[in-house]
Amino acid sequence: MIAVSSPSMAVNDTRAVGPYRMDTNKTVGPTTTIRQIVNLIRDAASTAPGQRLSNLILTAHGTPGYFELGTGLGPTTMSPFGDVQGKVTKIWFRGCLVGRIAGPETGGHGDGAALRAYGVNFGNGHEFLSAFAILTGCYVVAPTEMQARNRATYPSGVMDSYEGLVVCYNPAGVIGWRHRYPSLYDHNTAAMTARTPNDE
Repeated sequence: MIAVSSPSMAVNDTRAVGPYRMDTNKTVGPTTTIRQIVNLIRDAASTAPGQRLSNLILTAHGTPGYFELGTGLGPTTMSPFGDVQGKVTKIWFRGCLVGRIAGPETGGHGDGAALRAYGVNFGNGHEFLSAFAILTGCYVVAPTEMQARNRATYPSGVMDSYEGLVVCYNPAGVIGWRHRYPSLYDHNTAAMTARTPNDE
């Protein structure tokens, strides 16, 4: 498990599995715009000590360079997040693949079979996350591989560990650290099930 320091906020998309619970929690759906999500974040920050959130957890399904949060968060829709600058220190993406650089040369690597099966063997997560970190002025943490959960609920203030390579971008858009957890390479694309290596 990963302990998340306060003040913290979770924004959980209804299409994702097992929402996280932090100090402040909001649920969004497929019609919630990115502007509305940013307004929720700014409202939460305004009541936090120092009017700043230490950690913001965004939970949704992901593909390389794209996050299915509300109406969709990607390179062409992220501009409203510029308004969280100075309001949030670190943003965590909790969903598959968002940091992945996908393409023909990586389709045979690791969980490349899953990318091909789901039709998402394209997209540049590095370019998206680097630009997102610069835009928000935040540290941005994201996975590059498939993720899984084996719990429906989690205690308040914690997240489960990631699967595979995780990267953190600093506010200048540069990768400041990376960490590799056990990978989820035996994802069954037909049954949409997986062994969870980080069994929590």
